[in-house]
Amino acid sequence: MYKFNNIMFYINGKFLTQPTTGVQRFAREILNELVKQRVNFVVLCPIDTQPQEMIPAQRFKSIGNNRGVKWEQIDLPSYLNMIEKPILLNLCNSAPLFYKNQVVTLHDLAFFVNPRWFSKAFSLWYRFIIPILARRSRKILTVSMFSKAEIIKILRQPAEKIIVAHNASSKLDSGHSEPIMYGKYLLFVGSLDPRKNLITLVNAFKSANQSNLKLVIAGMINKNFGSVDLNQSEDIIYLGKVSDAHLSALYKNAVAFVYPSFYEGFGIPPLEAMQQGCPVICSDSSSLPEVCGDAAMYFNPHSAEELAHKIKIIIEDENLRVELKQKGLKRVMEFSWSNSANIIKNIINDLN
Repeated sequence: MYKFNNIMFYINGKFLTQPTTGVQRFAREILNELVKQRVNFVVLCPIDTQPQEMIPAQRFKSIGNNRGVKWEQIDLPSYLNMIEKPILLNLCNSAPLFYKNQVVTLHDLAFFVNPRWFSKAFSLWYRFIIPILARRSRKILTVSMFSKAEIIKILRQPAEKIIVAHNASSKLDSGHSEPIMYGKYLLFVGSLDPRKNLITLVNAFKSANQSNLKLVIAGMINKNFGSVDLNQSEDIIYLGKVSDAHLSALYKNAVAFVYPSFYEGFGIPPLEAMQQGCPVICSDSSSLPEVCGDAAMYFNPHSAEELAHKIKIIIEDENLRVELKQKGLKRVMEFSWSNSANIIKNIINDLN
């Protein structure tokens, strides 16, 4: 093994086989920062996982014969038990059930708060494994003070066992992108699942009744989440998954970014919008006020009427939009992937 800063541990690399949502983005960004900080680790992955550009070859190892949950629950702990049970860092809400020398990251407990937001199989599995992982892990990482409070309340874990390492805004490639042809528009970015509360957003958009204003929605349906039935309209544009360059252009050209989510452990898109100079209208639920501070307009996510009112205000008040842009650019600087990676590095160092 290679030694840097006297730290040695392994990372559960199952996330490298998954589509990138907020949870996987956290893992990739932390991994990238740990490489930059010359921390000593090896990423363990299922067989046939493609090496990632950000991971030096000596820090990447494929093991086992299974994939997915079987790999994580059987192959991964079997390998670790053969090499003197080193520390395992898990960054994406799951980990081997029967391995104790590990740190587990729990981004949120939405599957406890409202199982109907998820597929039945997904909800049942996580409601089963998460309490066990929380009890057996040496430390629990999470991404906000809100999620820490949820873990204390729901999983009854001691506060000193839980460490907060925030998400941050990832740099979006602002290179070549499709031209933005939507005119004046509001923007939503995120998965199209019930927790994101898109029905309230659509109803509020229609109720605001602003001439020549469109609503642009960028995001994909995830099979692990419940589906959302949204009415089609010539003023509502569904883009599906978009490239980082296209996303950057969408943020920069939007009148405002609207995030009506019922429940977030953190919520990266509002910070992305701020980083790109886009004013933010955000629900006042869960972690979102903690993340956005004074750099957003807030509304009750259960009130389409209140959101429609906030939409009208931000459309009509250019000075408010400028103020929110300035506050957003300042707010986003308070979150850093480098700082969060350093927190994680220090946790591992203390446990060794």
